[in-house]
Amino acid sequence: MVEESKGRESAVGLPPGTLRYIGPQKTFRPSAELVHYSEGKATVLDATDACPPLPAGGVLWMRVRGLHDEGLVKRVGEAFSLSPMLLEDVLNTGQRSKIEEHDECLFIVLKSLSYEPGPTGKGEVREEQVSLVLGDNYVLSFSEGENGLFEPILQRLIKGRGRARGLEADYLFLMLVDTAIDHTFLALTRLGDEIEDMEEQLIEENLRPDLAGIYRLRRTVLAMSRSLWPLREIVSILRKPDPTFIREKNLVFVRDIYDQGMQAVETLEAFRQALTDMIEITMSSVTMRTNEVMKLLTTVATIFIPLTFITGLYGMNFRHMPELGWRYGYHAALALMALVAGGMILYFKRKDWF
Repeated sequence: MVEESKGRESAVGLPPGTLRYIGPQKTFRPSAELVHYSEGKATVLDATDACPPLPAGGVLWMRVRGLHDEGLVKRVGEAFSLSPMLLEDVLNTGQRSKIEEHDECLFIVLKSLSYEPGPTGKGEVREEQVSLVLGDNYVLSFSEGENGLFEPILQRLIKGRGRARGLEADYLFLMLVDTAIDHTFLALTRLGDEIEDMEEQLIEENLRPDLAGIYRLRRTVLAMSRSLWPLREIVSILRKPDPTFIREKNLVFVRDIYDQGMQAVETLEAFRQALTDMIEITMSSVTMRTNEVMKLLTTVATIFIPLTFITGLYGMNFRHMPELGWRYGYHAALALMALVAGGMILYFKRKDWF
């Protein structure tokens, strides 16, 4: 898994609640948008430089892209009265996915994965942290990168498509969680395609198996598993009816998210098993080829044992060896060696030893 470690800062020695961005260096300018919508309309306000007054009524969605501006994250947190401990977790991109229930909100940290070609042309998994906060009538989303992960949801709200405008904040919250998991499924699909290509290469007789490539894919699957495994815990907690955060009428959407999360984890487990099987097949293939080579070499050596004996016998050069003075002795020795070698070759062929 590709992880930009350059510039990663440490929080060691800092007191709890200190707002310090911990993650790879970013060069883009962070941005924030305040989306206010109700059943009739939706408005989008820029909140990058200063957080505008929060409108009354309807649902609020604060969308933050880029976490390397601690001041921006702090302003958003103060506007919605979030605790410094929660904001500290938002700024720490090195933690595992988790869910926390606070008195005033529900807090989730997710890992959104993508599978893209790397500098070598081979697929690489890129991980981006997404933090979501659900309050009474608001949702906050903090994305590590500047990609448009939630852009389709924003456009649906602006254009009034779907039924999100007429529902509460928890429905928007579940839409964001579902989108992050769907984005991960795209990475799983591309990874699955590469694994299938590797399997096809493995069964081709004329191609040598790429053991290094198989191990690379296996490491990728293990890294993705570490990021997605906490989804089981997160979605299991979301399934519990809690009128404070998730309304009971929206639990049907939670069950759908649960199914997707379980499918993602099971898909990765299937990938891991497939790659393990491919490694075992590759090692068996290498062992078989080695055995075939050793078998051939042993056969050749066995054929030369009697030939070496005959050559050594008539190479002793004793005075009283009748065959040494025979006019056709040399030709007879060659014929004898050819006869022995041919006989052994025919015998080995009949035994199917090579």
